[in-house]
Amino acid sequence: MRKPISRTPAYILMLALAIITAIALLVNNQSNKKAFQAGITETEEVIPADDSRDAEGDTFSIVAYDEATGEVGGAGCSCYGGTIDFLSDLVLDGSNNILGGIHTQAAYTGGNQATARTRMLAGDTPQQIIDYVTANDSGGGPATRQYGIVGFNGATIETAGYTGSSNGFWAGNITGNSNGFYYAIQGNILDTNDQIDILNDIESAFVNTTGTLADKLMAALQGAKRVGGDNRCTYNTRGMSGRAAFVKVLRPGDSTPYIDISVYPNFNYYEPIDDLQCSYDTAVSTPFCRQTVNTFPY
Repeated sequence: MRKPISRTPAYILMLALAIITAIALLVNNQSNKKAFQAGITETEEVIPADDSRDAEGDTFSIVAYDEATGEVGGAGCSCYGGTIDFLSDLVLDGSNNILGGIHTQAAYTGGNQATARTRMLAGDTPQQIIDYVTANDSGGGPATRQYGIVGFNGATIETAGYTGSSNGFWAGNITGNSNGFYYAIQGNILDTNDQIDILNDIESAFVNTTGTLADKLMAALQGAKRVGGDNRCTYNTRGMSGRAAFVKVLRPGDSTPYIDISVYPNFNYYEPIDDLQCSYDTAVSTPFCRQTVNTFPY
């Protein structure tokens, strides 16, 4: 016959503690499970996209020519809702000779861009092209347009820019040359606090960066990078410089750009210039992807 188990006070106390511990663990597990499930089903706060000002045009861009290599290229960023590489027209003649580059932005129309290309093919200088397209605007509203052009006057490289008086505030343009690099920089609907500083930062980064034309164009965009660079993408609405960015470069002898990268991630608080930088770094075989979202001028 089995001897009965002695239920001493110590035994009863240990049993009670075990039961209490098991109950506590069960309650805790259920609580964690509910919290975990709530976390899975919880939706992120999405800030509604405001596309009401898209028709006002692009934001900031640079078009440039490298006298030493004969390359021409462009880069830009915008809060426009879609890819924006269409604004940069790198022009070849019928024999694939590079004639220059034209950036058409702010209340963009394809008709004006086509007219500018036709005038460049006809031999007009950058300033003559601007004079013609503003006098013969396809929509009758040159005051809302913006242009940046690099091209030739005979054998001489020239630049020209135009910012219409009705561009979205703040707007402006810069042209110049440095060590054989000729450039036109333009922007509209810019950060109203920084204003011309954004264009100056683009110019400074472009001029002071060593490397290829493509390297300098990427540096130019990084120089302009700040929340609300295009003021439609301020912190309260989207929290980045813009929604789309691009870089492209055409070499002599090529019929299409050898660098041609355009991004439109379209995520709030996600920087397209850094996204473009990563794609560019990969394209040129840089062994790492630079993430610069937290560095100056942010």
